[in-house]
Amino acid sequence: MKAIALVACIGMSGAYFAQEQNHLKGTEFESSPNSIEKVAESRQLMTLDVAVYPNPSQGNLFVEGQNGAKVTVYSIEGTYVGTWEIGESGKVELTDLPQGSFVCSINFQEQRTMKKFIVL
Repeated sequence: MKAIALVACIGMSGAYFAQEQNHLKGTEFESSPNSIEKVAESRQLMTLDVAVYPNPSQGNLFVEGQNGAKVTVYSIEGTYVGTWEIGESGKVELTDLPQGSFVCSINFQEQRTMKKFIVL
């Protein structure tokens, strides 16, 4: 009886595989060795290189990145804290933040990144 159940499972498995092959018949997609590299290049261009330090912080926190980028800070619960702009020095100093965990969203033109930090 156990052998019959095993054969039935194998038979069903083969039928499912055949259905998948039939489903994909006529489907054409272009694949090349460079397609993965192109996706990786696009992804890399869309993120900013930003440093948030010191982390954890005692109250003064620096966000270093592209001049003119907007830094928006939210508490870990999602409460809006404020928005700052990175100046000519390439840094913005965040002071007077209460203790807790925060997330900052840094946006510059079409690029965006998010960083998490802690204020002790």
